[in-house]
Amino acid sequence: MLTSIRASTTVIALSVLISTLTFASPSEAIEGVDPIHITDQLTIDYTAEQIDEVRDGLRSYNVPEEQVNRLIGKLEQGELWDSIDPQKHPVDIEDFENEQGKGTIERFADGSVVVSTLQVPIDANNSLIQPRSIVPGSIRDCEEFFAQGHRFNTNCLAQKTIILATMSFRFDYYYTVQDAKIQKFYNPSVTGIGMSFETPTFEQTSDRNVRMSALLSLLFQGFPIQNMAWIQVDVDTNGAHFSAN
Repeated sequence: MLTSIRASTTVIALSVLISTLTFASPSEAIEGVDPIHITDQLTIDYTAEQIDEVRDGLRSYNVPEEQVNRLIGKLEQGELWDSIDPQKHPVDIEDFENEQGKGTIERFADGSVVVSTLQVPIDANNSLIQPRSIVPGSIRDCEEFFAQGHRFNTNCLAQKTIILATMSFRFDYYYTVQDAKIQKFYNPSVTGIGMSFETPTFEQTSDRNVRMSALLSLLFQGFPIQNMAWIQVDVDTNGAHFSAN
């Protein structure tokens, strides 16, 4: 599924968004990916620190303690949360606005949540740059200035953030009423809890886009699953747009 946005959106989702999955046998090595340890019970061994990190993330969005405990149990047993399961849908959607921005919280029956937060940047004239919509992805932290009819944006962060995994990179670009170009992309980062990633790679088909990809490996019901996850930035005469799978 593709999502697009101009300006800045940060998403914190307690899920892994997976579109196309390839199953491998538990003993099959996935090239370029550190193996995930499989116990006799076909579960993942999480550290106490990792469990605390996930627990704190759930609590920060007022998930009831009973549901928090159940979600931790599902995580340790390799069971999909409702927010990850493509067959499940949110039972409630809340809008919010605070000093950090505005966005939506999608709540699922098992307590898992997907949170989209919109951070609106301020341009050189201190006027708000209004994005088109809130979507599960982000282009934020751009520092914008104007010169010779060009809007230059530097140190922008393209990011897909979830408690269980994060993919991001930074980029510089400019756009005018007639042209747009990504000038530089850098600082690739991929992190995960209870999963592994290969070293991320960049790909460009033109100077108006850049995609960062990494092979994701996680455990579901005792079997390794691998998925090529990616995030992409496209620029045009209207600004920058984010997409991800």
